[in-house]
Amino acid sequence: MVKKVDMSRYGRLGAVPFVLAMVCVVVAAAACTSLPPVPAPPPFTIPPERLTGHQLLVVREADGNLAVVDPATGERIQLTDDASATVVHGQPVWSPAAAELAWVRSELDGTRASGQVLVADTAGTVRLRVATVFPPFYMYWNPQGTSLSLLGNWMADGQSTMAMSVIDMGSADATARIVDTGAPFYYDWAPDGERMLVHRNASTVWAGSPEQPQPITDSSSAFAAPAWLPDSASIVYGDLRDGVATLVRANLDTGEEEVVTWYQGSHLAVYPDPTGDRLAVIETSDRVPVNAFGPLYLYSLEPATLEQITPLPVMAAFWSPDGERLLYWEGDLSGRPGDFNLRIWSEDGIREVGSAHSPPDFLRRYLYFSDQYARSHTLWSADSHWIAFAAEGPSGQNEIRIQEVGSLASPAQILAGDLVFWSRHTHPD
Repeated sequence: MVKKVDMSRYGRLGAVPFVLAMVCVVVAAAACTSLPPVPAPPPFTIPPERLTGHQLLVVREADGNLAVVDPATGERIQLTDDASATVVHGQPVWSPAAAELAWVRSELDGTRASGQVLVADTAGTVRLRVATVFPPFYMYWNPQGTSLSLLGNWMADGQSTMAMSVIDMGSADATARIVDTGAPFYYDWAPDGERMLVHRNASTVWAGSPEQPQPITDSSSAFAAPAWLPDSASIVYGDLRDGVATLVRANLDTGEEEVVTWYQGSHLAVYPDPTGDRLAVIETSDRVPVNAFGPLYLYSLEPATLEQITPLPVMAAFWSPDGERLLYWEGDLSGRPGDFNLRIWSEDGIREVGSAHSPPDFLRRYLYFSDQYARSHTLWSADSHWIAFAAEGPSGQNEIRIQEVGSLASPAQILAGDLVFWSRHTHPD
């Protein structure tokens, strides 16, 4: 059902597939050298008539500190000011209402790393600090903003694994409560926030709450992040059925299920669109050290149709909030590792965003695992008119590019930095 593409002609990125635990090494690279002082980036603004509502960006600037940028006014609010060779700020994630931000502060003391989860409002006022045994390498708010879930390394029965913890935002003690363990570990919150969908140990899929999990399968096929569809009843996951890797859509309330497709690659990455009508799917045909690196397909679920967007290897994809466009990173096979051609698919065709060399941290900690980050983070503005991403500049410095989708021919607006995410919704005025 799916056209196979010979990945051998593209070369291999590596022989052993990475798992989400690889992103836990949050301070090793920073410990090698001191960070040089970097001047504050110049302010920039987007004309109000070209930006709907009050939308914000969180950026990690060239000095390693985090800031909130209001593109409508150019206002910049500093969240941190202590980044150094031993203090790293990362994993920023917006609350659903865009009123707060959470991030991880990792500190290296010799060979030991400690972590803190911080939560602040958009004025930079920190209201919550939660110490963690290991620095979390991924965080995800539930859709109501009442809980913050996080993944980090853990030890269980003398063995290294991962732990998913949850911080209750309304709790007085606000501790990180461990609710499940396993490695690798991927998950999604249901849109109504009532249930979770978990894929752990590369075999088990369950839904519900950790206290009352509903088993889905113990024979999952080669895939990473499972997904809820917008109705909060339907899920998409990979299963091994009669020895065949199968992508399944199932309704947990009615028990109905259907086969979306079969696949023979080493793994599959799935990106449901926000409407629930389509699935972007990357099928990887070789063992590579990333969650996705293969041809990109689009499945329309009602009626069932298939379209191949590109036969070239794609590493990451992010849907616009309105579900009408798909931004994706297509490997530039003639360039250096980390070179990509960015493109946007829509029903009107494919538009060129341009070529980019991704900064190492943005590439390895975020794009490598885009099928998980697409559940919790976005590179699109809430009005679906703007995109933002990190790239290497012409002089080798890292920069953040902000581009209007309808005017991709115009020069990108630039900030100095290596990490950026839009708020998922407009900020309350």
